[in-house]
Amino acid sequence: MEAALRAAIRDGTLAAGTRLPSSRDLAGQLGVARGTVTAAYAQLVAEGYLTAKRGSGTTVAAVRGLSRTRPRCGRRGGGGSTCDRGCPR
Repeated sequence: MEAALRAAIRDGTLAAGTRLPSSRDLAGQLGVARGTVTAAYAQLVAEGYLTAKRGSGTTVAAVRGLSRTRPRCGRRGGGGSTCDRGCPR
């Protein structure tokens, strides 16, 4: 889960400022222990991918140096403004 969240942030699927579900809600949705979610969130906060404030939730941080030029589908385009599936960049 941690790797999937990191990848979604790096490829722009989860944009800066996006609010993530509470650890309790996400754990319930995924059928995992709440501790699994809190550990993943804590690691991503430590790496600078997320920000967390008690009572305000967890949001995606503005991460410098990440390329936002890839299409949301994650496929590389052929040099045009869309990938070969027509996804906008």
